[in-house]
Amino acid sequence: MNVLFSGTDLSQFRPLSEGQKARVRDAINETKRLIKKETAYLSENQNASYINYLTNHLRMLENELALAVK
Repeated sequence: MNVLFSGTDLSQFRPLSEGQKARVRDAINETKRLIKKETAYLSENQNASYINYLTNHLRMLENELALAVK
C-alpha cells in the first residue's frame, strides 16, 4: 500500500487525465520561471518568503506529477 502520510492511501485517488498532467507541467514551468525571475534581483531586493513559497509550491507540483505517472 502506498501511503503519502499517515492515513492517506494513494490508491483512493483518481489518476490524472493527460490534460490535467499537461496543466501540472505548465504550472511547474511557470513556477520555475517565477523563481528565476525573483532570484535574478539583487539579494537585498529579493523577497525570501515569496521564493520559499514558490519553491514549496514547485515541490508540491512535482510530487503531484510524480504520483500521477506511477
